[in-house]
Amino acid sequence: SSYYAQISIGTPAQNFVTILDTGSSDLWVVDTSCTSSQCSGSALFNPPSSSSYRGSSTAFQIQYGIGAVRGTLAADTVSLAGYTVQSQTFAIIDELAQGTLRAPASALMGMGFQQLASSGATPFWQVLAQSNQLQQPLFTFQLARNNQNPTVLNAQTLADQLQPGGVFTLGELDSNQYEGDITYTSLTSRAYWTIPMDSLNVNGRTTSLSSSENVAAIDTGTTLVAGPPSVVRSIYEQIPGSVTAPMGGDDSSIYYAFPCSTTVQVSLTFSGKAWSINSADFNYGLYGRQGNTNYCLGAFFGTDIGQGAPDWIVGDAFLKNVFSIYDSNPARVGFASLRGNTAQTLATTTGAIRQATATAAPASSGASSSSVAPAILPSNSADNTASGNVGGSGLPAPTPGTTIVTQTASLMAGPSQSGSSSSGSGSGRNAGARSAGATLSSLGLVASSLFLGALAVLL
Repeated sequence: SSYYAQISIGTPAQNFVTILDTGSSDLWVVDTSCTSSQCSGSALFNPPSSSSYRGSSTAFQIQYGIGAVRGTLAADTVSLAGYTVQSQTFAIIDELAQGTLRAPASALMGMGFQQLASSGATPFWQVLAQSNQLQQPLFTFQLARNNQNPTVLNAQTLADQLQPGGVFTLGELDSNQYEGDITYTSLTSRAYWTIPMDSLNVNGRTTSLSSSENVAAIDTGTTLVAGPPSVVRSIYEQIPGSVTAPMGGDDSSIYYAFPCSTTVQVSLTFSGKAWSINSADFNYGLYGRQGNTNYCLGAFFGTDIGQGAPDWIVGDAFLKNVFSIYDSNPARVGFASLRGNTAQTLATTTGAIRQATATAAPASSGASSSSVAPAILPSNSADNTASGNVGGSGLPAPTPGTTIVTQTASLMAGPSQSGSSSSGSGSGRNAGARSAGATLSSLGLVASSLFLGALAVLL
């Protein structure tokens, strides 16, 4: 799954379906100069329509494990979840590698740290945190379960799901979204949201991880869980009947399938606390049949991510089972039990901006852009003394605008699509599938929450 919310860029605001990705740190959006078929049906940013836009000639490109984008850096007013940053650096994209993006998504907002940003610019959330604009310098996710055993045939087809994706909250730890204690683990570095993983347990057998193989990036932009090939192989050795599962052209990773009738119990341990993965999340759907046995794709796959990168990429197959907290001061990740043992699909706090018109590319499938009421923009400037906030080359430093709390926040509904997903800078990502629209009611809080629409996709 990929999970997205709505951001707005420009004056007046142009709104875009945006993937929120803790495994990267750059913000980019496709613009009207994009001629790729991948832009078909997506809302496209129109720079000349924004009076606050500032362009540059600075080239931008980023390569993911699956996919890549290329364009130039720019700066403009950006809003998410009721917060606004003026002169936020982002990239306008006119070239995309095959499989990078699918409608309705138009943009990706990296939620990692500045150190990871290919642009060198301070990410949106970090501008707010460093400028003391948030009640608490953190954000949280609860991701709804939306993959109901999609069918996989030769790594190409997928049963898309249509439903809300959960709740994203910026600037406040909302106790209504979790229960029990929070277990925090300090970051190993301030680039990815990386923390050490103690061990994992499969069907009652525990495998402890050494310091050379235990650094895990907690990544909302990745569908499954990637880890060292030898450790992942040992997981499937505990599952009778497991076999390797070739995945059409991906020779760098090793996937596995197991008999669909098998219930697999897996848990990951961080800071001494074990967190179980629902068996439905470990079973990623039908892979194929051998004789009378159906085989399902497992949620863990083996890959050598590369020198200097995390050993593990822990994605949504795990994160759908916890309430996750990303705290920048102190730098740590926390997990807690979901209230009622399931992700909510109604926000408990909100302050997102209203939806505005954006330009849409010609849609081969009949998709179109959305046009509703224009956004309400800040009328007063906040304290523009930003602490350590950096813009892209030749662009101004970003500064926070006034927080706007409106009555409603809407997400766009998107057409059916398919794609693949794997995230982290250097480990790849694709956006795809279907989204669900929803309207939130404001409770008048500074901290804001959004529905997340779920994009069901396959690695």
